[in-house]
Amino acid sequence: MAARSVTPRAETRTPARDKPAGRDGERRAAASSPSAPGSSGIGIGRSAAQSNYPGLVAAHLARFKRFPAEAQARGDAGVAMVRFALDGGGRVVSVALVRGSGNPVLDRESTDVVRRASPFPAPPDGRPHSFTQPIRYNIR
Repeated sequence: MAARSVTPRAETRTPARDKPAGRDGERRAAASSPSAPGSSGIGIGRSAAQSNYPGLVAAHLARFKRFPAEAQARGDAGVAMVRFALDGGGRVVSVALVRGSGNPVLDRESTDVVRRASPFPAPPDGRPHSFTQPIRYNIR
């Protein structure tokens, strides 16, 4: 069997910069490629970092939580609800007890844990955020 020689084909397309912007099929195709931002076909929405930010804040807060020895020794348990605000860098700018646990020691610890956890991870959008978070104290 004889070997056939293959000659390279000449490029017949013109570069995209030579085409008018309104008729650029290649430019439109590139905008809808998977690597283009906002091209999931679902529309522009929240990024994974933005939608996971409340979870990151809750996990960060949990690392600083302590069960007060006084309440633990008495067998006290409860849930306190705190509201806190973070600036664009993740620093706590305000914290307040929204609903008490029924135990002043646990309530004080609930606001203290937020202050102790500052700074939190910075918000992905760099804007201030507010959270209302339950702080649970359970005896195991």
